[in-house]
Amino acid sequence: MQSIVLITNCNQILSLINSQCKGDDISSYKKGNQLNIEMENGRVYITLSNEIVEDFEYGEMQCIHKLFPDNIFFYLICYTNNAVLNKLMKQLIFKEKVYVDDDKGNIFTFNEFKEYCLKTFVE
Repeated sequence: MQSIVLITNCNQILSLINSQCKGDDISSYKKGNQLNIEMENGRVYITLSNEIVEDFEYGEMQCIHKLFPDNIFFYLICYTNNAVLNKLMKQLIFKEKVYVDDDKGNIFTFNEFKEYCLKTFVE
């Protein structure tokens, strides 16, 4: 499988996490969750702990940035709240660097963005 490099809107992701990572239900959280994005034969696969949670035609996406907040973090949010966001974020695995744009022209690696999320939302 090929990896995809993702350019997305940092503020959009942060807003989504902040608005939806509330509540106490962590029953779906299982230690060892790993989130992956892969592409094969024009289809994008998002897997969580080796289970495919989303797949779609790459060409179906009009704006690639929609992939990140609407799909990937949607599944993260289903499995967590702020109390366990730290654990899940630390376990994200990508086959290749993922970049995010903070709307000011600054590009961060995914690990840098992850650290920003952890500092912002997890005490």
